[in-house]
Amino acid sequence: MGFMYRTQQKLLACAALLLITVANTSFAATNATNKETIKVGVTASLTGVYSEQGESLLQGLKMWADDVNARGSLLGQKVEIVSYDDESHPATSAKLYDRLISEDKVDLLVGPYSSNVTLGASGVAERHQFPMVSGTAAAEAIWNRGYKNIFQVDLPAPEYLADGLRIGKEKGMKTVAILFQDSVFTREVAMGAKAVAKDLGIEVVAFNSYSSNTTDFSGLISNLAEQKPDMLLGATYLNDSIAIVREARKQNYSPRAMGFTSGPSLTAFGEALGADSEGVLGFTPWIRAVREPLAFDFDFRY
Repeated sequence: MGFMYRTQQKLLACAALLLITVANTSFAATNATNKETIKVGVTASLTGVYSEQGESLLQGLKMWADDVNARGSLLGQKVEIVSYDDESHPATSAKLYDRLISEDKVDLLVGPYSSNVTLGASGVAERHQFPMVSGTAAAEAIWNRGYKNIFQVDLPAPEYLADGLRIGKEKGMKTVAILFQDSVFTREVAMGAKAVAKDLGIEVVAFNSYSSNTTDFSGLISNLAEQKPDMLLGATYLNDSIAIVREARKQNYSPRAMGFTSGPSLTAFGEALGADSEGVLGFTPWIRAVREPLAFDFDFRY
């Protein structure tokens, strides 16, 4: 039976850290003085390729704010989430974060979904010397620029598939094929997996990238069926992970283990594939059992 951790389990950790960060940041305390609300700004991808994840991000943040307000207040004020749809576009997100800071006068920023979008958004936060907490962006390219106002909650991208490879090694698997969408996050995930595989002595028999608009995976799967790797790991998002699994089932290609990033963590993955999702592993850095305040309760209610 496959296991699929949910995106909201990542969000609960983001929300928990957000609470701790705001409560202990002199910036927030200073700017909250004599204000009726503490405004938390975010752009969420409510449309475009990241809409599933963007909606989850915004829903989790609104729930966190409702929880804080129901308990009383934060630093003596109510919390308000100020949000805009960035349409899954980095440039749109960057423009809207400038608006959140300059016009909406928010007190804290939460980063958008995905490394691609966060790269641009975090540049705006840095230019304004404004704190941004990011719980859904893992690419090291974001964190290696010397910025002082972007704070990471997520697991670094190169580590996303590492445990899958370690488990495979323990189970006697000797070969792996790695597929990845050619974007900032997924490229780093794939490179990290390749390095871990080498360290473990697992042979990488295929290392293939594809563009974000790829829909036909028949050739890639046909080649993998001939090479017969023990594991197929994909650095993916939702639509490509679904398409890869569908093609593998269509060609009766069944490696000993098959796992993907991002896609299997969403309910839509199981809904789209039905029984074909069984046995597919999902990788995400947060689970409901994480030892953070109210984590299990937050996940259950979400």
